[in-house]
Amino acid sequence: MSENLHCWAHNPKQNNAIILFVHGGPGSHSHYFKEWLQRYPIYSEHFGWISYDQRGCGLSAQTPALSHQDNVDDLIAVIHRLSIRHPGFCAVVGHSYGARLLYDALKQDDAIETKAVFLGRSLRPDIPAKRNFLIDQILMKVFQRDDYATLMQEVEYDIQNPASLWSAKQAFREKLKHRDLRTLFYWSNFQAMDEYAAIKAQTELQESDEVFKQITGSIHS
Repeated sequence: MSENLHCWAHNPKQNNAIILFVHGGPGSHSHYFKEWLQRYPIYSEHFGWISYDQRGCGLSAQTPALSHQDNVDDLIAVIHRLSIRHPGFCAVVGHSYGARLLYDALKQDDAIETKAVFLGRSLRPDIPAKRNFLIDQILMKVFQRDDYATLMQEVEYDIQNPASLWSAKQAFREKLKHRDLRTLFYWSNFQAMDEYAAIKAQTELQESDEVFKQITGSIHS
């Protein structure tokens, strides 16, 4: 495990049972979840939580080594370290991209023994890629008709070809002006959506587009 990963723990009840939370992204961080735990003590009634920021994310150090495989290796090292240091370590929760990390870590290392919870993630990288590309096209059709028409003339892609799809996605992503509206496609619980948006607005840490591009690019390649 890289020594430059920022880790934190939240265990106000001093519970013996410990859960590791793996944040999504790529390019996000774990501090939205940390704030959520502080706002809703019920999540810490029976469990303590540990989490960390992935490479180049949040409060972890910037590094030139950024790939999905690096993140998988880091997670495996974190799990093994927790297994040694915390006898009550009992589960790993992966959210979104974090669920993909957890899945690949379990596939790579069959010595890992833990309960695993996967939240909000297709394990095939092409599924969210195609979904997000469709959402971006819809938003651009509605709000940027001229840009949409231009891009559809300039960008050629085969949706079954990961490299081609990735290139087309980036072309649309660079021009899209209403990415914040994407959340309306994801959420069904609007109260939770608004709460999450409020937490994001108050968090000084930024999500990194550069980390997103490097990690996602390494998956598609």
